[in-house]
Amino acid sequence: MSDKKEKGPNERTSAPLTPWEKAQFERKQQEERWHFKPFQKKRIGNKLPELVALRHKRLRRALLLNLSGFTLLLLLSLYFISPLSKITKIEVSGTSTPLAQQVVNFSGVKPGQYLLGVIFERRQITKQLQQKVPEVRHAEFAISGRNVKVKLKFYQNLGYVAKNNQFYRVAPNGKISHLAHSYPQGNTPIYVDFNNQQLLKEMAKQMEQLSPKIIRAISEIHATPTKADWQKLHLYMNDGNQVLATASTFARKMKYYPEIKAQTSGKVMIDIQVGAFSYQLN
Repeated sequence: MSDKKEKGPNERTSAPLTPWEKAQFERKQQEERWHFKPFQKKRIGNKLPELVALRHKRLRRALLLNLSGFTLLLLLSLYFISPLSKITKIEVSGTSTPLAQQVVNFSGVKPGQYLLGVIFERRQITKQLQQKVPEVRHAEFAISGRNVKVKLKFYQNLGYVAKNNQFYRVAPNGKISHLAHSYPQGNTPIYVDFNNQQLLKEMAKQMEQLSPKIIRAISEIHATPTKADWQKLHLYMNDGNQVLATASTFARKMKYYPEIKAQTSGKVMIDIQVGAFSYQLN
C-alpha cells in the first residue's frame, strides 16, 4: 500500500501544475472572490418595491392635502356667498336706546357687512368710534348668531356743551363728543363760552381730579377770560352759591368747597382765584 495522500488541486507541490489543475485552481479563486464582497452595493432591482411603495405614499399624501385645501376653499366660498356670513342686526348696550343708533352710525358697522370683518377689524372700528364719541373708554364686540353686540364703557361724565338745543359730552381729553343728547344726564355741569379749546382741555383735566359729589354740585361753568387771567372761571352751583376760580388751580382749591360752604350762611360768592374768601350775594 502506498502512504501517499492524494493532493487537492489547490495544494501546491514542487512539481508544476498541469493545465487542467491550473484552470481548476483559478476557477476556485474566482468563486471565492465573488462570494466575499462585504461592501458590495445592493442591486437596484432589490430596492424597486420599496421605492414604488414610498412613491405611492407621497402621492397619497399630496392628494389628501390638495383635496383638503380644495374642500376648505369650497366651504369658505359657500359661507361667504350665503346669508349666514352677513350681519342682520347691531345691538348696543351701555347707553340709552335713543343714542344707540347714533353709536352704530359712528362705528361704521352696518347690516349686510361680513360678520368676520367685525371681529378682525374691531380695533379699527373702536378707534373710529372714539374719534366721534371720545367719552367711550372701551368698546367690546361679540357675535351672537348673525347679530353683532356692542358693549360700551364710558369715562366719568364731566359735563356737557350746549349747541342748538342739544347737549354734547366733554371727554377727559377736552374733546367734545358728536353724540347728541336731548338733555344732560347725571346732574353734571354745562360748559358755557368755552371758545378756547386749550382752556376746555385744561378744565376737563381739572374736573377729572374732582370727586363725583363736587362735580354734581356744579350747575354751570362759564369761561370769563380777561387780559390778566385768560383762565378765569365763573361757576354757578346747584345750591345757589357762585364761585370765581382759575382753571389751572381749580381742582386743588375746589375740593375745599364743602368746608367753605359750611362756614357760610345764605347765598354767597366764593372767590378762590388767589386765596379763599367769600361775601354775601344780594
